[in-house]
Amino acid sequence: MPDEARIGLIGCGGIAGRHVQWLLDRKECRITALCDKSREAVADKLAMIKKLRPGEEPATTEECKDVLGRDDVDGVCVLLPHSLHHPIAKAALEAGKHVLVEKPMVTDVAQAEDLIATSEKTGRKLGIAYQRSFLPEYLYVHRMVQNGEFGQVRFMTAHVEQGWYNIVTNPNKKRGWKTDPAQAGGGQLVDTGSHTVAAMLYVCQMDPVEVFAFIDNCGLNVDVNTSMAVRFAQGAQATVTVGGFGHSVTESIRVVGDKASARIFFRTVKEQALEVNGEVIDAPSIIPMSNPDSNFVDVILGKAEPGADGLLGLRVAQLSEAAYRSAETHAVAKV
Repeated sequence: MPDEARIGLIGCGGIAGRHVQWLLDRKECRITALCDKSREAVADKLAMIKKLRPGEEPATTEECKDVLGRDDVDGVCVLLPHSLHHPIAKAALEAGKHVLVEKPMVTDVAQAEDLIATSEKTGRKLGIAYQRSFLPEYLYVHRMVQNGEFGQVRFMTAHVEQGWYNIVTNPNKKRGWKTDPAQAGGGQLVDTGSHTVAAMLYVCQMDPVEVFAFIDNCGLNVDVNTSMAVRFAQGAQATVTVGGFGHSVTESIRVVGDKASARIFFRTVKEQALEVNGEVIDAPSIIPMSNPDSNFVDVILGKAEPGADGLLGLRVAQLSEAAYRSAETHAVAKV
């Protein structure tokens, strides 16, 4: 097994800063290549790396193929507009690189199935940057479900809100691509909402089979507000609400079963809380906190499997597609 994870970043926009920080928190990791069409974005992340790791200077390029052809790149982080996730992640897997892709993994179910098949064919690992799968509160409830501590799960609620509309319509934010269906694959549901849908599916470990959804685009070409009802094969029901007019990134997930109930509260990646049967649980004192990038380093080093894998990405794509179909047809959609 390698003793160092050598990683290339494909995409150096704003989200890349968090990945740089988390990757370089691991001494076993070295960022060896940066790729972006924007020289300004590359220069910004290069300066960040030099500050965190004086003396280290990754190669820079505008071409993805230059990164994928390097012998000193074991894995890549794909940090691009949503529509580019599938072709670049697929090319990286076929080039023999492990892949960590930003959310959403892809923009449709067929792409998700293709990436999973490519990962299996090449033997390279595929992970998604869903932070909730690495936070103690979500892991705690995930384990409760695994251990049968809820009994039969009867219903769940999942809610997220963010000032998404103002962000994507503000020309100074440079997020206009998120309102282009061809680039984004959807709106707030597949953007920040993707995190919440993935968190619910990760926690409950159940299979959605039917969805009824209402969607409001609020004058944009993509969705801003979504509310949906979900039925699972295991008998449980859920409501999911995704709002684009919040005042911070705030999320809550509630799981209710015959024997127990739990509520997770999340605000950014800095504030989380957990209650089980109304009692506060100090989950971080029980389960260590991690993140997708640290996990990706361990995946490359052969120490772990992806904490948020291609199957989770597929399930998110399936549920999101069904929600869009339902809203368009004003009818229940099969997942």
